[in-house]
Amino acid sequence: MNWANSVLAVPITTNLRPAPTHVAVPAKQGGLMHDSMARCENVSYLHKSRLSRGPLGAPISPISMREIERCFLRSLGITA
Repeated sequence: MNWANSVLAVPITTNLRPAPTHVAVPAKQGGLMHDSMARCENVSYLHKSRLSRGPLGAPISPISMREIERCFLRSLGITA
């Protein structure tokens, strides 16, 4: 069942500036062409109509996804 018309998206940049809420994502993960950083403090709301169908490349590793989740929670002031 499709519940929401929107998603939260974590922007990814090739600016490799380390920060407590940034996560390194190597090239080739998620279809990325270059080593990149997920900027977990800058999450955006996107309507699903703005997204492409299907994957853009190989998925981001479970380890990277856990780190992105941890940094997203940190950006909200939630520590575990």
